[in-house]
This record gives sequence, C-alpha cells and structure tokens, in this order.
Amino acid sequence: MDSNRPAPHLTNPDAEARRAAFETARLQHAQRAFWIAVGLVAVVALLAGWQALGAWRANTRSGHLIAGVDPNTAGWAELALLPGLGESVAKRIVAYRETRRRQLGDGVPVFLRPADLLPVNGIGMRMLKKIQPALRLPNTTAVEFDSPSGGG
Repeated sequence: MDSNRPAPHLTNPDAEARRAAFETARLQHAQRAFWIAVGLVAVVALLAGWQALGAWRANTRSGHLIAGVDPNTAGWAELALLPGLGESVAKRIVAYRETRRRQLGDGVPVFLRPADLLPVNGIGMRMLKKIQPALRLPNTTAVEFDSPSGGG
C-alpha cells in the first residue's frame, strides 16, 4: 500500500469533495483576478492612447504641428488639418482650386492671399481668421490686390 495515501477506511468523501471544491474555487478566483488585471491594464492603455491621440489632433488642428499649408498645392487631407476645417470644406477647396486652375492656366497660383479662399463654400471671415496663421501663400509683393485704384 502507498504510504502517502491514508487507508481507505480513514478517508472522508465529504472532506475530499470540500477540498476539491475549495481548490477549484481558489483557481477560479485566481483566474478572475488575472483577467481583471489584464482588463484594467488594457483600459488604462486605451485611455492613455486616446488622450495622446486627442492631444496630437488638438496640436495639429491648432497649427502647432503644421509649418504652413499652401492651399495651392496641398491635398484635402493636409488642408483638413487646418484649425476648424473639416474634410468636406477641405475637399471643396481642392475642387475650387482645380476649377480655377483650369480657368487661369496651370502655372498661375489660385490663392495669392487669404481672401482668395472666401469664394469656397464653408469659408467665411471667421473661418478665414482661424486658418490664416497656418496658411503659407506665395509672395504677392509684385501684385497688390488690396490697394485702392485711384491713388491718393
């Protein structure tokens, strides 16, 4: 007979069942604690990533990460990063630019000054003031559109 096992007449089936149930419950508790910890770590990582993404988008939209966007050459995705400007208005800027470029000729920039964006649907004076610091327009010293005609 095995010396580690008690004699069959000395074992209590109820005690063995209780011990097995206790071990099962302890194992289940450890597994639950493990998965709760994994879930908490995942939630914290997601929140940190979400916060970092929000900060990146806020910086990008406020112009901190944008050195200057030339609306004459930028694609809609780059224009959409301008503060307050969304995808739909950015696509309208590109469509307007392409239409005007066909009218003016390929070598002529469509947008020489910020006010040239005003004909685009969705660009008003308030929006123009928001995006103006992030715009990079060609040098227009040779052509002055704002000077009054008539001298004085």
